[in-house]
Amino acid sequence: MNVLLNYGYTILRAATARAVIAAGLHPGLGLHHQHANNAMRLVDDLMEPFRPVVDLHVWRLRQQGETAMTPDSKRTLAHAMYADLKTSTGDISPLCICAQELATSLSQVYLRERNTLSLPDADLSLLSEPTD
Repeated sequence: MNVLLNYGYTILRAATARAVIAAGLHPGLGLHHQHANNAMRLVDDLMEPFRPVVDLHVWRLRQQGETAMTPDSKRTLAHAMYADLKTSTGDISPLCICAQELATSLSQVYLRERNTLSLPDADLSLLSEPTD
């Protein structure tokens, strides 16, 4: 199961890194992640709210009997970045857009243009079972 989780988290980390850079933030200046050898501390901080989406996709793969990395499991985990999430405003957006909104909102908080982060809703009920 770790290989599936690691692959999913790698994809999530890459999507979050793009969002951090696009928002004009430095990926190495973390909030909670502090390890000196980690050049992506802020990325690791901002991807945390989205980890349950990857976890759910990996759990579903395991329920389907998937135990190894295959082209199909890679595709499933890559598609997780487009899973619909409810935003803090009640809208529905793909995970990759929510990550961009989170990074942008952090930048705006730093610039004192807003007071809160744009976090996704913790309710994952929108992530219905995939259909064949």
